Amino acid sequence: MTSKLVLSTVGGDLEETVALVGGVEISAGAGEVVVDVEAAPINGADPLFAMGRFGVHPEVPADMGAEGVDRVAEVGPGVDPALVGRRVVLPQTFRFGTWATRTVAPTSNVVPVPEEADPLQPTVLAVNPATACVLLHGYADLGPGDRVGLQRPVPARPAARQRTRRGRRRPLRLGRGPDTYASLVIEWWKNH
Repeated sequence: MTSKLVLSTVGGDLEETVALVGGVEISAGAGEVVVDVEAAPINGADPLFAMGRFGVHPEVPADMGAEGVDRVAEVGPGVDPALVGRRVVLPQTFRFGTWATRTVAPTSNVVPVPEEADPLQPTVLAVNPATACVLLHGYADLGPGDRVGLQRPVPARPAARQRTRRGRRRPLRLGRGPDTYASLVIEWWKNH
């Protein structure tokens, strides 16, 4: 069984349009896995999705949650049982509802990620790398080993600003390389 947050109406106040639904029976069909959600962040895309202002329009009722890190709990017929217990991400955002205790996904949408890192790191792999990939490949001609420096957005409230000890804003520096979690998901997107 699973509990999950479900969007009932597009637009409006999220307190009125999103509800917790419990006791939902789920199981893996042929070519599918059931995953236990270990962590699922709130991405800025999530409320935009619920308001109908994101690139993907919700078909209600819609399970909420675009990204997260999961652990395979059971596999359906025709799926390698070695996946049970593996940490994975589900790159197809807004299809599987990661704001849940468990969800179901086809194995074609499951990307195993390394076990040794902090489980919160891969939670943002579904939306952020895909966005970065589109922005970098659509607006720049980058090659292997190139680096990109980005300035973090500055919040409107001065107290919320990220600052170094000297009071300067810290830039976020991104590097591309095969050793990153993002490369796993970007490779998945290229093949799908």
